Amino acid sequence: MAQLEHIEAIEKRLWGTADTLRANSNYASNEYFLLVMGLVFLRHTYSRFLAVKEKIEANLPTRVGKTRALSKEDFSQQSSIFLQPEAQFGQLLRTLNPDVLKKVSGDVFGRIYEYFLTQFSDQKAHDGG
Repeated sequence: MAQLEHIEAIEKRLWGTADTLRANSNYASNEYFLLVMGLVFLRHTYSRFLAVKEKIEANLPTRVGKTRALSKEDFSQQSSIFLQPEAQFGQLLRTLNPDVLKKVSGDVFGRIYEYFLTQFSDQKAHDGG
């Protein structure tokens, strides 16, 4: 029962955080759903990655004192996704929060948002063609 209460507390805390993110955005829940769920999935993937990484590293073959590098296949065999360092949860958040963004003024995020929409639109057209 204590485990369930702990999980429920985490759920409520994360939901509160997600709701706070939405609060000043004027978005409906269906409009920020994909963003929040994407972050939750990324965090889950990172947790799974960390859980199996140590086990994989302990069983990697060594030759002449050198251990083979981790591979996608190592993680696939453990039903996990291999995350390059730059795609791991903590590093991704740091990458999306460079110091330069802390010093900008004006509607920079509006521009970034529009730029991303254009990029995603172009990518979708490229993927479909």
